[in-house]
Formats: sequence, C-alpha cells, structure tokens
Amino acid sequence: MKRSWLLVMVAGLSAVPLFAQQMGPTGPAALKVRQKQERQALKLKQHYARESLANSGLPKAVRARLKHELKREQKKLRRRQKDERQTLKDSQRLLKLETKLLESE
Repeated sequence: MKRSWLLVMVAGLSAVPLFAQQMGPTGPAALKVRQKQERQALKLKQHYARESLANSGLPKAVRARLKHELKREQKKLRRRQKDERQTLKDSQRLLKLETKLLESE
C-alpha cells in the first residue's frame, strides 16, 4: 500500500511542472497581458454598445443611463486592475523581504 501511494505521489509531483507550463507566464508580465486584454474587451464592448445606442430609438433618459453604466464599468475595471497591481507589488515586496530575512539568518 505504501509503495503504491509513493508511486502516485511521485507521478503527481512530476506532472506539476507540466501543468504550470500550460498555464503560461505568471507574475507582472502575465498580469500586464491579461489586463490589456480586459481593457481591449471592455473598449470593444463599449464601442458596440454606443453604436447600438446611436442607432436605436430609445428615449434620451435611457441613453443617458446606459452611458452612465458604461462609464461605471470602466471605472470599476480601472479600480480592480489598480488593486491587482498593488496586490502584486505588495506580495513581491513581502517575498523579497522574506528572502532577505532568510539569507541573513
């Protein structure tokens, strides 16, 4: 029983790097790429929403509300991305501090 468990663990641990490579890059570069894609997707969504608003016969109050919602989405995305960048910076700073402490011991 212990041998089979050991074989399963070794096989599982050897497969971890393969899964990590499939996920792609991590860290600041991946965050930057993902955030850029999110901004482009939102920009495209807003473009088509504005285009459909211009071609529709909706009342002015409804168009104003929809435009306000688009702006709110943009602000929400900007705030969320800013928080993600700050979280990444904080975690990198903490990791750097921990490695310095380990090296000094």
